[in-house]
Amino acid sequence: MKRLAVMRHAEAGMASVDKHRQLTEHGLLQATESAEKLKDYFTPQLVLVSTAVRTRMTVEQVAKVYGWYDSFCTYEEGIYNASASALVHMLERLPDEYSDVLLIAHNPGVSSLVSSLTGGYGVGFSPATFALLEVRTDFWAELTHSAISIKRSYSPL
Repeated sequence: MKRLAVMRHAEAGMASVDKHRQLTEHGLLQATESAEKLKDYFTPQLVLVSTAVRTRMTVEQVAKVYGWYDSFCTYEEGIYNASASALVHMLERLPDEYSDVLLIAHNPGVSSLVSSLTGGYGVGFSPATFALLEVRTDFWAELTHSAISIKRSYSPL
């Protein structure tokens, strides 16, 4: 059994370069709130994060809640604005030693990913929303050929 938590970055402000957008004060609170809810059900063994500033700031808040450092995270350039199919390809290459993985990324990729993996069942991915998926397989390479269900989801205000 694998579990995948998919989380969208928290609310971000504007910047001249999209990748440099920082979380707002409200976004910092959203990220903390979502992390507190997720922690009740899930402790990741691996955290995959987009290299954008807003996802890095989101994972910093998550790390504070969990009590670990962001050095626990793997930052992947390819996650930034990735499509659902690109995210699936990346997840299918994960080492099977990891059973519980957290992905922090962007919309529309995260909502499309969850919808495609669950056969069309979606979650509205407003900022800092997460969906916790249960994947009935022992092998990440079988991700798209496995029964997958949403066990929990949460969207902060």
